[in-house]
Amino acid sequence: MRLFSGYRHGFFMKTREVLNKVENARILDERLRKIISEISGRTGTEIKKNLLGDLGECFQTAIEEHARKETTRLLELLKKTIEKM
Repeated sequence: MRLFSGYRHGFFMKTREVLNKVENARILDERLRKIISEISGRTGTEIKKNLLGDLGECFQTAIEEHARKETTRLLELLKKTIEKM
């Protein structure tokens, strides 16, 4: 009977160790998921900022080019008008 009792005690101790390892693995998994989520969120935000910055620069360049063309056109019209006078 004592041999069986020792075996049962050993079995429960091993079971407890396995359950503790499973719980630790679950906690580690949750922590890793939070870290990955946070990094992904930050990376996504940085990508959005970079894309918006690039879009803004392209838009600014297009506006400046358009303004140069219009200014050149206006100055040419002004020059022609002055020459006609």
